Amino acid sequence: MDDPLHDAPIRAIETTPDGKITAVNERVGPLTETDRDVLVGSDIQTGFPSTAAGTLTEAFADTPPSETDFTEYYPQIDRWLAVRVVPGDPVRLYVQDRTAEHEADRRADRLNRRLDRVQQIDSLIVTVLQRIIHHGTARLRKSLTPLISLARRCCTTSAGPSESSSMRFCQRPLKRGRGRMSSTICRSPRKHRAG
Repeated sequence: MDDPLHDAPIRAIETTPDGKITAVNERVGPLTETDRDVLVGSDIQTGFPSTAAGTLTEAFADTPPSETDFTEYYPQIDRWLAVRVVPGDPVRLYVQDRTAEHEADRRADRLNRRLDRVQQIDSLIVTVLQRIIHHGTARLRKSLTPLISLARRCCTTSAGPSESSSMRFCQRPLKRGRGRMSSTICRSPRKHRAG
């Protein structure tokens, strides 16, 4: 491995076309939790952590390996790694830790799902309240209709028991703060007959 790649901030691995690891830079060991001396000389398919998908293994199924770029979860080291395979002699693998970005994406997804649930619940609450208000208003209107009709009849002047007097039914409010009406009988002044 040449010096610039050896000291590069990116993690780099060099292999033969058939997948035998020939060199790794210093940043690879801590990421893969494997000693550099153990990695060098081993096969990429056994020395490098494995995944359920096995994309890296598929890339080295052909000799030389096919160029590929992927991100997968590596359960052995509990990390998400982005791996780029560049064919050549030597074959080079560039590895980046994407765990933090993946976790941030997962948190964002969880928050978006939670926000969607909250919005759905809010919409349901609004719908229920609208129905309650609608039915309550209709029921209130239905129960008040006879009272309104009675109030209209009572507020008209009606003839009393004799022609000399008439009674008028009025609606007067009770004291402030009470939302009910009080029915009273108001006597109109007596009319004197012409002698």
